[in-house]
Amino acid sequence: MKSFTLNQLLQDALINGPIHGCAKCLTTKQIDLIHFLVENLIGSDHYDLMNRNSDAEIVFKPITVNVKHGQYLRMYHNLTK
Repeated sequence: MKSFTLNQLLQDALINGPIHGCAKCLTTKQIDLIHFLVENLIGSDHYDLMNRNSDAEIVFKPITVNVKHGQYLRMYHNLTK
């Protein structure tokens, strides 16, 4: 089981996706494409929730007979904020 924050997913899409370059050199269209790729990977509902809650992680787990979905969100609430 692997879990990732939205920032980690965006970094991974930047490094391993179709756009290879430094994050500082990206155009607005390239940044939009990275966000589009991640949103389509995890689904727009999960993307929206993760975009609003920086402590949220998406968990990818193996799909087995007893598991309906291969991913779910794990939300953390930071009580010090």
